[in-house]
Amino acid sequence: MESTDRGNGPVATPLSTLVSGTGTRAGTGTKNSNHSMPKRGCDYTHFDLLRGFCYDWREGAKQMICLDRSGGRTNGTVPWTRVWVLLIVIALAGGCASRKEPPEPTAEQNYRMGMEKFDKKNYRDAIPYYQRILENYPFSFYAIQAELKIAESYFLDKKYVEALVHLHGFQELHPTNENIPYVLWMKAVCYSEQFRTIDRDVSAMDSSKRELLELTNRFPGSSYAPEANEMLVKVNGRLAEHDFYVAHFYYRGADYYAALKRFQRILDEYPVEGVVDRALYYMGKCYFFLREDPKAREAFSTVVHRYPDSPYRSKAEAFLKDIEKGRFTKISRFFRAKERIFYMFGYE
Repeated sequence: MESTDRGNGPVATPLSTLVSGTGTRAGTGTKNSNHSMPKRGCDYTHFDLLRGFCYDWREGAKQMICLDRSGGRTNGTVPWTRVWVLLIVIALAGGCASRKEPPEPTAEQNYRMGMEKFDKKNYRDAIPYYQRILENYPFSFYAIQAELKIAESYFLDKKYVEALVHLHGFQELHPTNENIPYVLWMKAVCYSEQFRTIDRDVSAMDSSKRELLELTNRFPGSSYAPEANEMLVKVNGRLAEHDFYVAHFYYRGADYYAALKRFQRILDEYPVEGVVDRALYYMGKCYFFLREDPKAREAFSTVVHRYPDSPYRSKAEAFLKDIEKGRFTKISRFFRAKERIFYMFGYE
């Protein structure tokens, strides 16, 4: 494949001879007719370009023969830096083409990874996996479960405001879902946990009661119904305590009519043991100071006969004796000093 010029050293065999079939195979002495290169325009592939560079590796010749448009040959000297740059670019292009990004996890895989975090009580870390399901697979089998798990994760993480947002959304989108009783129960707990003291706004407790009533009325056979009934008693107790706090404020200010409305509301809406007897006792005192003795006698008598174990029974009996015998009646009604000065006689 080489010819020797006595004066000029080794000379590279023309590329047209190698690829056109006019040369001979090494060691055979026969012409090679199966390696001809067709003449094309400029759309050479990377392989064609590589074949276009012919140089003598053994002797380190720096002369290169390049194909021109007609398939002929052009002699010239090309800097080795350009050759290596071209080879590196071709290699990188091939590597980039073969490199593939990892596939996006499926809905099932995201749900499984989220449940692994959820079971370990890493609720904050579990939420992103469920959100990916809603973003990438909104119509998959796991989408509805992911919605519920996001709300449940916030609920168990005691992020009640965020939990309520997702619980409301779930109930609106899936009103007939089998998990609605569980959703109602979680909503009731979220509202209840936002209530702190009886001297604050009770709108959260009213909302909790509403959710519990819906749960017990719509799903009386649900596994959450018994717990909802127990919770409803506690919620009514808190609402009753709040109303009593407000009524007692009016009572101490001698605004008896306003106080009576609050006490009556406790009897009508929150018939909770431990609050009703106290409300009845104070209703009797309001009527007593308003000189409405028949209504006062009725309220005190109810405390005595219906709640015999009440701590207000003895006090109600003392007022009944006042009404019957007129003991300290004028002082009690006009000055209300009786509650403080005569506390030793059994008056609150």
